[in-house]
Amino acid sequence: MKNIAKLGVLPVAAFAAVATGTLMNAGSAEAGMLATGSSVTINGNLEESVGTTPGVVDFKDSFGSDGIDDGIVLFGSGDFTSLFGSIVAIQDLSFDTFTGALSAANPFINFGNVDLGDGLKSFTFQLLGGDLDMPATPDSNASFFGNFLYGGENAGTGHLGFSTAGNANGYTISLTVAEAVPEPATMLGLGLVAGAGFLASRRKEAEA
Repeated sequence: MKNIAKLGVLPVAAFAAVATGTLMNAGSAEAGMLATGSSVTINGNLEESVGTTPGVVDFKDSFGSDGIDDGIVLFGSGDFTSLFGSIVAIQDLSFDTFTGALSAANPFINFGNVDLGDGLKSFTFQLLGGDLDMPATPDSNASFFGNFLYGGENAGTGHLGFSTAGNANGYTISLTVAEAVPEPATMLGLGLVAGAGFLASRRKEAEA
């Protein structure tokens, strides 16, 4: 049994070497992964105060006549620093007038083509759910959650806060990356490490 166990040393070493190399090289693959805590603030105007039309939050096409509701990035931190001053397209929100549950056509927010460290790619926020303060009033607040997509790939989960500025019909949207999505290379590296540990434990059992 001991001779057979010794044959397991090479695979364990090989697994460890590959895993180490994969994890060390994962940094290059992480360019498209958003850093947890990165945030972006969007400001703009609504067509009408929240609650004027039941069940709808109507964002205004403030920067042109293209019929696309939009806002402007006033602040960005972390991965979003380069977005300052850019105009984004925003879909109108629908909400249940009894529960406040929110929904919108996706992508809810479209930042256009941006470079977040992995080349120029489309960048959007997909709304998965959320709730608006009920009853809906001009100073209502809402919280959302969803996914950031960079080049069509999930780049992280996000939380979003929405608040209005009363009768001025202004609004502020704040998005924060809640959790980055592990890159495939990183996941492979973790799998190889787990495999190496499993083989090592089997070797110890065989030597006992």
